[in-house]
Amino acid sequence: MSEEKLTAQKEDVVSIDSAAEPAAGPRELRSAVEEAEAVMKFPMEFPITVMGLNDPGFPKEVAAITKAHFEDFDEAKDMRLTYSRTRKYVSVMVTVTAQSREQLDSVYLAYNALPTKKFVL
Repeated sequence: MSEEKLTAQKEDVVSIDSAAEPAAGPRELRSAVEEAEAVMKFPMEFPITVMGLNDPGFPKEVAAITKAHFEDFDEAKDMRLTYSRTRKYVSVMVTVTAQSREQLDSVYLAYNALPTKKFVL
């Protein structure tokens, strides 16, 4: 291997520095959450994306959970499906009218309990 290629490969390596700044602590995290909550004015339109395996029942499960938490949810109007290039995964985006932070926390917990979900954003 030429010296030039070896140098380029070495530059791509990222080392972990023990003197690096620590991750945000509880105080910083609490401050960030409080700041985000100050921006959130309820009721508000809120998009949620749930990604999972492309199973015919997955979008139906997401819709059922959403309906259980948001009585004004209209599946035909407020839900959109997007498939991965290989169609192995599906992204279900729902737009809801959230009345409170607690309502959003509750629906996020329900989505995360789905066995076929990969991510909830």
